[in-house]
Amino acid sequence: MFTIEPETPKSQAKELEKRKQSLEEQRRYHEQYLRYKSEKDQFLRKKPYSKSRITPALKTKRRRKNNKQKQKKKKKKILDKKREKERNEKENENEIKKE
Repeated sequence: MFTIEPETPKSQAKELEKRKQSLEEQRRYHEQYLRYKSEKDQFLRKKPYSKSRITPALKTKRRRKNNKQKQKKKKKKILDKKREKERNEKENENEIKKE
């Protein structure tokens, strides 16, 4: 069924090369991991933002919130003007009817 090939110097050399490559890859990966971990540790050791300090994320959050509020105010102002116009028209009609 299956024939087992005897170990030849070429196949042994290929196996060694593969092993070397995989070990090199593992070593590089491990170095990257250690670098990442040290950077993360340094970042975590830094003092956290004080409450008075505004982070970029907080700035955008505040800006969005303020924009929403401005939009609501504009809509409300427009609605109030429309209602005021309608009231004035109704009052004028009522006055005309009374006269």
